[in-house]
Amino acid sequence: MDSTNDGRAAAGGKGFFQKSVYSMGNFVPGVVSGLISNWLMYYYCPPTDQARPLYLLPATYGLLMFLLQIPSALADPTVGHFSDRTRSRWGRRIPYILFGVPFLALSFTLMWFPPVKATSAANAVWLVVTVFIYFMSFTVVINPYLAIMPEVWRTEKDRLTLSALMSVTSGIGMLLSFAAGAVIEALAAGFMLFGFHLNGYTLTAILGGVIAVIFLAPTVIWIHETPHTEEKEVPFNILRSGWETLKNPAFLPYIVATSLLATSTAIVLAMMPYQVTVIAKSTEAMAGIMMAILMVVAMILFAPINKLADRIPRYKMYLYGCLGFGIGLPLLYFGDKIPWIPPLIFMGIIMIVMAPFVSIFLLIPRTLLADIMDFDSQITGYRREAMYNGMEGLIAKIAQGLAPLIMGGLFTWFGNTAQNPMGIKLCSVAAGGLSIIAFIAFTFYPLKKPK
Repeated sequence: MDSTNDGRAAAGGKGFFQKSVYSMGNFVPGVVSGLISNWLMYYYCPPTDQARPLYLLPATYGLLMFLLQIPSALADPTVGHFSDRTRSRWGRRIPYILFGVPFLALSFTLMWFPPVKATSAANAVWLVVTVFIYFMSFTVVINPYLAIMPEVWRTEKDRLTLSALMSVTSGIGMLLSFAAGAVIEALAAGFMLFGFHLNGYTLTAILGGVIAVIFLAPTVIWIHETPHTEEKEVPFNILRSGWETLKNPAFLPYIVATSLLATSTAIVLAMMPYQVTVIAKSTEAMAGIMMAILMVVAMILFAPINKLADRIPRYKMYLYGCLGFGIGLPLLYFGDKIPWIPPLIFMGIIMIVMAPFVSIFLLIPRTLLADIMDFDSQITGYRREAMYNGMEGLIAKIAQGLAPLIMGGLFTWFGNTAQNPMGIKLCSVAAGGLSIIAFIAFTFYPLKKPK
């Protein structure tokens, strides 16, 4: 490796400052992914009984977002493969982050500016182009970013600490995305800024793009990868590398479970504005508050959940989380069925009950994947962190793309309005069913190290 990079890596260290700086980057997917998951479908496909432009029909939106996940998913192992095989004075990961951030920020912002304020094919084209670029650039940035953690921090204690810090920054980012509900409601009529007419959605989109640049910059500036070794001289071509990843007996149970949970979580986040505004007859701001309750309680539980991981094997905690989600989420179906509990209160109770499981999902999976990567290095003799992130992205993104497809179908067939809300209610049942399947899949996880 370049001697300059060796010196920078040695000087950089792996202490709390580096952990804090690195974890700041995880604030970005928390914000931008949260805004897309929570509000993009609601923005493009509002309930038809609201006085807002219907940019796309729900079924069209769902199909387009699903199809867009396919090239995005294929990009993940491709980026992972080339990142693992990159050799530069800055390392294997940093060049991708540096190159991809401007495209990520710009495409994220532009997707919230559809050109026609009515249902139109032009809006469909705009969504496809901007979301495609966003998905590609997100992969180019976040795949290598996540690959830095298991490479630089090798002990379980360091990884749990760093995972907790990353969960905090991601959680705060998600909280800000939830808080967008208040901005959306307050600026519903829009306002003029430098000659441009903006509203709550477009303002938060601009801020999200700025945040992407600001919070990924510290990783580029202060985090330095470990020196180049023979473990990093990965000889496999992309197909062989992908096959070796799938052959890892610990990876398949993990990726099936996490992919199904990603789909389940995406459904819950995207349906919440509909659940609150249509079924509970409240506001977008309250929808943001409801999701914020979930995240705040989950973040409060980070410390005890992290402590609990010293006593209970992490794979068992993950199983408990899958089962808890599977049992609890379908209860949202009954949000307006209990006469002595207002729907909003009932939803808040369910959010609080779900919070411990959300805390588990934010803290544990990244450490499990790091274990799987270490196991792979024992099998193959090589460090291939980015390919594992890539294969995870390939499978998880296709599965996650099912969320808008499922919701679009349920809304079209069963309704998403106050007069006919059955499609919204069935979303919670679908999310719970996926979590139960995730629980079953993860029972086959083999790395059950005793504590």
